[in-house]
Amino acid sequence: MSAKSRKSITPWATCEKCKSIVSQKNITAHESECPPSDEKWSHNYIRDGVLYSRIETYEPHEFPRELNEKIAQDFVFMSDSALELCEIAIGKYVMMKCKEHIIVKETFPTKEKSLSSVSLTQKALETYNISNNDLVQVSSFTITPLHPKQIIVKYISKLPMPPNFISQLKKRQHLAINQVLTVGNRISLPYYGRIVKLKVLKILEDDEEYSPSDNIEEEFEKMNLSDEIPKFYKPDFSTKWTLINDNEILPKNIKSTITEEDIGGYEQPLMELKNLFSIILNASNEMFNGHKISKGILVHGTSGVGKTTLIMAASSANDLNIFTLDASLISNQTYEGSKKLHELFNDAKFHTPSVIIIENIDELFNKKISNNVLSITLLQEIDELQSIDIKCLLIATSSKPDLIDHKFRYPGRFRKDYEVCTPTPLMRYGLLKKILTKFPNAITDDELHQISCITHGFVARDLYNLCSEAVIASMKKYCEPIQVDDDENISEFKLRNIDFDEALKIIKPSAMKNFSPEVPNVKWTDIGGQELLKKQLQQAVVWPLKYPKTFSRFKMERPSGILMFGPPGCSKTMIVRALATESKLNFFNMKASDVMSMWVGESEKAVREIFRKARQVAPSIIFIDEIDALGCERASGNAASSGSNVQERVLNELLMELDGITPMGDVAFVAATNRPDRVDKALMRPGRIDEKIYVPLPDAKTREEIFKIRIHELPVDNDVNISYLVESTEGFSGAEVVQLCRKASLLAIDENPEDPDETLKISNVHFEMALKVMSPGTPESLLKLYNDYVNRKL
Repeated sequence: MSAKSRKSITPWATCEKCKSIVSQKNITAHESECPPSDEKWSHNYIRDGVLYSRIETYEPHEFPRELNEKIAQDFVFMSDSALELCEIAIGKYVMMKCKEHIIVKETFPTKEKSLSSVSLTQKALETYNISNNDLVQVSSFTITPLHPKQIIVKYISKLPMPPNFISQLKKRQHLAINQVLTVGNRISLPYYGRIVKLKVLKILEDDEEYSPSDNIEEEFEKMNLSDEIPKFYKPDFSTKWTLINDNEILPKNIKSTITEEDIGGYEQPLMELKNLFSIILNASNEMFNGHKISKGILVHGTSGVGKTTLIMAASSANDLNIFTLDASLISNQTYEGSKKLHELFNDAKFHTPSVIIIENIDELFNKKISNNVLSITLLQEIDELQSIDIKCLLIATSSKPDLIDHKFRYPGRFRKDYEVCTPTPLMRYGLLKKILTKFPNAITDDELHQISCITHGFVARDLYNLCSEAVIASMKKYCEPIQVDDDENISEFKLRNIDFDEALKIIKPSAMKNFSPEVPNVKWTDIGGQELLKKQLQQAVVWPLKYPKTFSRFKMERPSGILMFGPPGCSKTMIVRALATESKLNFFNMKASDVMSMWVGESEKAVREIFRKARQVAPSIIFIDEIDALGCERASGNAASSGSNVQERVLNELLMELDGITPMGDVAFVAATNRPDRVDKALMRPGRIDEKIYVPLPDAKTREEIFKIRIHELPVDNDVNISYLVESTEGFSGAEVVQLCRKASLLAIDENPEDPDETLKISNVHFEMALKVMSPGTPESLLKLYNDYVNRKL
């Protein structure tokens, strides 16, 4: 298209060759494609009064002042000059052909877009399933619309049909007033805060009748809009609307697939939740003189404990429709997240009786980010739900309830906090029994009880993972190499108790992962001597749990706290670990590094959390080694730091826990220290630490037991004299005796590290050499301090 061959119609140009009109910016593209195809074009142009363009989105900020978003959906936006060239008057109807759609809309001029653009609002694009940049033809609409007697439509929204929608549709006589429709068009209908989409399948004129037996959908599928010019209709208040799929059956996935029969071990929590749901659902505002009943419940507990499963089962028992959303999936989405929340609540309101389940609510209502758009949207939805007297529950779950902002836990929003506790041994037995019904096994009832007793701190998910890991261990042992098509191997495959022993080495308890990374595996046989000490601890910790009736008859209570003190290296920690293992108690090792924090309040919170966890998985032992580091004697007078010292705040929290503001239950508190004189006197009074047990340096008999245990594990010569070693290690601690054996081993290895014949052994000479470089490490002054402390009986 040369300069001479085109006429200037600023800012348009006419091609002399094909008579197309193009904008100045499209001249180059047109020259390379002239004449452009009417089926597929790469640039915008006008020919024979038809605009060939691409769809663009008309954004809300571009709306003219006289139009709101709802009204703007009925218009197509074009430039003044494009309307003039197509001989289309402003406000008149135009016919749009886009993809398989023929759409009739009114025109509205705009200066916000390019000269040849054709724009629809985002909601209009969604209604017609049209995307940005789709090809579109726009021409003047010159057909006179007919009057429709009846319009048959089909519900096409992805979400389930709202209840009573059919009856409501029949009442909406003003539907699509002033719109021009043809078969295949789509209609967006606002319905209680939600957009419902309908598709026109057939339009009947005054002399036609509709029969429900007509196969309208089949007729529509066979129709080819290009075969003939379609008829257009303009409905009025007399037009009847009919929905052909008069069917309000809900999709199957709206109901829970988890029932009461699927729950094992959690019968009591399930009953409590089920009854709680029933009470809230059946309590109307009228029953309480118009007072609004809170529909919200916050269900919290350790991750994997079974919160969602219990909620699903309780919902199934109350025959509720379930609507779920994981807050962690939308926490970083502002617009989309708000939209999903709005749709979630609307769907639940439509399909009552229902329950809304929002998982991981702390992701939205974190104290640090509680004022973002998503949390504000959720609060508005919650408050609106509370104001309506309908049968709809709101359940939120969290494994970190302390992070949730107080705005969310406002009494008018959430009726109750319900904690799903870590399962007890009896609950674990029920869980394992239910899980094992899915696996072939040869586990006896006694073995199952034993497994449930030793899986302290295991939650439901851990137990399922434990069974899965046991399956893998069994397959490796009994079916190796396993063949998928080997029926004989598969029929013989069964889980056995030994498989769980292997699985327990891999699967760790979730309920104690933050505080006890290792389950104690120390036995009495691993500790030499100390028989009196072992008996004292068993009497103080195990007997009250093992013989509760006897202790009750004698009006005796378990000591609230036990302090073990003595020289370093005398097996204080090891003995407590062995006590936990032998008595099958959970073991929480509280260290200063686990508790101390630079943030104000976090240290006290850590102490509270450890005691709370211990109560959850009781019977259990809380053990604090080197308690003088946490419970050191507080300063007095001007030396005090006005309660601001971290150690003082931790000590105060420890005192409150031991005082039993929250009952300790079956939780034993055991502490150990090398310096009892430095422990705060308030901590040492009766009622907090009742028993004080001195753990002295090992006597001759204890040292002999330690040597026998260690030497039994080592390759030693026959000349090693244990009696001589016992006499030579007077004043040694247990740890120093073990170190002596280790040093003798190193001296023996040093003679021939390779030891090809495996004849190398530890002789008495090696022990004598080790004794020359080792001496007792406990000073006399420290022994005197212990002696004075015992004699004062503090």
